[in-house]
Amino acid sequence: MEKFTGKIWVLGDDIDTDIIIPTEYLALKTVQDMAPYAFSPLRQELAGQIKKGDIIVAGKNFGQIHIQIFCDFAVSDTAL
Repeated sequence: MEKFTGKIWVLGDDIDTDIIIPTEYLALKTVQDMAPYAFSPLRQELAGQIKKGDIIVAGKNFGQIHIQIFCDFAVSDTAL
């Protein structure tokens, strides 16, 4: 079994795509430009605090509601 280490960020239930990356930031030019705004509806500073190797734990309905391919990229660009 592979072992993971890193800070754990518990986000809870119903983290939809509008929370992962709000639609107003989808117009930014690159995914790297969008990444600082990941999870900003939860906490403005959250994306800057998540570091490479950290672990996001979310409950039911993570990433549900809208189809926004950029959400995956924005999360991965926060160094997760």
